[in-house]
Amino acid sequence: MRQNLLKKSALLLIIILLLGTTFDITISNPQDNINIKNQKSQKIGEYNSWVQTTDEDFNNGTKYNINVSRDSFQLSDKISIINQTILGPESFEGDWPPNNWFETGDWNKENDRFHSGEYSADYDGTFLGSSGMLLTPNMDTSGGFTSAIYLEFWTYSEDADEGEYYLEYFDGINWNVITRLDNIGQGSWAKYTEKITDEKYFNINFRIRWNVISLDLNEHVYVDDIKVTLEKQQPEGYEPNGSLISQSHDTGEKTPEYISLINDSSIPSGTNVESWVRAADTESGLQVATWYSDITQVPNKQWVQWRINLSGDIIHTPIVYEVNLTWYYEEFPVPDETYVDDDYDENTSGWGYDHFDNIQDGVDAVNTSGTVNIYRGTYFENVIIERSMTLIGENEKTTIVDGSSTGSVIFIYNSIVSISGLKVQNGGSDLNNAGIYVESSKVTLTSLIVQDNQHGILLYSAENCDIYFNKIIDNVNSGIALEVDSNYNWIAGNTISNNNIGIHLNIATGNEITHYKLGENEIWNKIDNNEYGIFSSVASKDNSIYHNNVMENTQNAYDEGTNIWDDGERGNYWDDYTGEDLDGDGIGDTPYPIPGGDNQDNYPMMIPSGVDLEPPEVYITRPADGHLYINLFDIIVFEIPIRLIIFNTLIIGKINIEVYAIDNISGVDRVEFYINDEFRNPDDNPPYSWTWDQMVVLFPYEIKVIAYDGAGNEASDTINVWKFL
Repeated sequence: MRQNLLKKSALLLIIILLLGTTFDITISNPQDNINIKNQKSQKIGEYNSWVQTTDEDFNNGTKYNINVSRDSFQLSDKISIINQTILGPESFEGDWPPNNWFETGDWNKENDRFHSGEYSADYDGTFLGSSGMLLTPNMDTSGGFTSAIYLEFWTYSEDADEGEYYLEYFDGINWNVITRLDNIGQGSWAKYTEKITDEKYFNINFRIRWNVISLDLNEHVYVDDIKVTLEKQQPEGYEPNGSLISQSHDTGEKTPEYISLINDSSIPSGTNVESWVRAADTESGLQVATWYSDITQVPNKQWVQWRINLSGDIIHTPIVYEVNLTWYYEEFPVPDETYVDDDYDENTSGWGYDHFDNIQDGVDAVNTSGTVNIYRGTYFENVIIERSMTLIGENEKTTIVDGSSTGSVIFIYNSIVSISGLKVQNGGSDLNNAGIYVESSKVTLTSLIVQDNQHGILLYSAENCDIYFNKIIDNVNSGIALEVDSNYNWIAGNTISNNNIGIHLNIATGNEITHYKLGENEIWNKIDNNEYGIFSSVASKDNSIYHNNVMENTQNAYDEGTNIWDDGERGNYWDDYTGEDLDGDGIGDTPYPIPGGDNQDNYPMMIPSGVDLEPPEVYITRPADGHLYINLFDIIVFEIPIRLIIFNTLIIGKINIEVYAIDNISGVDRVEFYINDEFRNPDDNPPYSWTWDQMVVLFPYEIKVIAYDGAGNEASDTINVWKFL
């Protein structure tokens, strides 16, 4: 094999020398026909910090033995809890009333009902209703260390009515009703307990009373086993140690470099302050992140927390007044253009900044009013756009956004957006889903294929939108739906086929469904093979619907509203129009009635109009005149600009024939490749190419390509070459 290759190479050199050729050798690689920006913009370095100085800042953290006050924190006081019984338990077994107790009315002690012992305090009602009070002695609950009063007793209510029996406290000035008691212990003993923390009851003559008001005959209330306990918190100096962990903080940067943690502190002799920092990619990740006392070891991650430990003695505590965490970060200006390719990954230059593998990331990253460039591939996602921008797909046949049968494939809200060069397909089945859903926005949609959705394009309360040169096919409901105040939109030059309704107007006003003017040519909407070609609801009015080719629909049009179906000279082409054209001007002599109301097209066209008559542009870009192309088994590969005596263009080995083709009206449908007028291969996806790898003897050949557009027009280009091997 090696010897054969050397022989062939030597033969090639001999041929070139015999031809007496002079040339300059330039070895080149084929260039992509897409210019991709791979360089990031210049970084900008900045410092930022998180400063905490207030009670609110510190209280948002997690405290252990820490007291926060006066915009600082320190060790908490060490407290001993002392509980002292200051009354009871009183079960009314001795003298009545008990010592220093006071009663009015018919309060007495009886042994017919009791909770413990043999007696309880009892009040019996009378025929006319009786009232009275049972009062405890004065109790001293004062003192700076009092923290709570605990009251407990047992009570029994026998047929007492609402408003006849209350519990009340004396605050040194006034008696305050605390709660009803008639509804506690109805028919059985019930325990009442309360922790009193209202400081107005911490005084030298706190009292409690059970107040009976108009208790009727055969009604009784009882109380027994009354106990009052005083809780006091006695300071014993400071806690020996404590800690404060800050709240979680989002730096807003993916890779901050932490520089310092500075705390403004007062540290008496014998006390100490220590600090740690931890960081994680997410807030939840902080819970398992490692603490570092050395700030330089903290990982460069977005979420951060600090922890400060205080240690002291019984007399002294350190005090922290301010905590300042500082970091450095590098940021990039928001890109005006982003680039999306499903082949991009973390090894791609600009990855995560302006290069992404999905459209949503490109949309989220681009500057407002910027451009998202989307390269060929299939993107399984639902894209949400809520800022003004432009989306440009490489080609509507090969750049596919697939909604995976979920939701609207592209959702646009409250924005000015332009989209072109995409195939948008497979949205969800909900009645409000669409390939492209536009709400309260102004959009330009062109050079799109929108297929296999619930609605192709749905406008909701969207005005001044331009929808032109699109292919909208095979959607379950509407091809284009103008819903609820979608007014003054322009729909032109589209192909709208195989939908339930081609174009649906529902509460829509002032829209133009008409032709696209391209130079001297008019391109009309083609609305065909739908159940309804055009359907207008009763609330739609003043829409201009003319210069459309409406054909092969089950019902070409239905209009319940009040709309305009001609421009005063020409209307639409209807394939079911049965009128005549006796004067031969191409316009029917009688109107075309629109079912659903009183509308009519006064100037129906006799034949389809506004179709694409312009051929596409097509050029062979490789091979080119005056070049030598060599590809020997993909081992020796180069191309050389040459001037040959015998040959204009010489190909040795295989060659990839490349073609540029474009059609701005109906688009390029396909490109066909021929060798000496013999068909070899079609290609319907740009960039158009075919590899000619046939082994041949040295002989002249004609390479011809024919490009066909969507309307069936064609154009060709040729080049004469010599090929060997």
